[in-house]
Amino acid sequence: SAAVEFADEAFRKIEAAAQQTPKPIVGDSTPKPYVKRRVVKAAALAPKALLETQEDVDAYLSKLRQALESAINSNERVEIR
Repeated sequence: SAAVEFADEAFRKIEAAAQQTPKPIVGDSTPKPYVKRRVVKAAALAPKALLETQEDVDAYLSKLRQALESAINSNERVEIR
């Protein structure tokens, strides 16, 4: 949708600006490090459109957990869509 595209563009601009060396705030000599963002599309990880059994739920949660842990282990923040 258009709103998601606008949000993605805004995030790209924010992330590009965040990669620049920040000026320390008066009294704070340590700038915060840039943390990359990863978008995880949770619905795309579902094994099928409708989860009907415990096995469906387990498969979905396993894939979601893998995606989230991969991002965190890569020192990335996660945005879930």
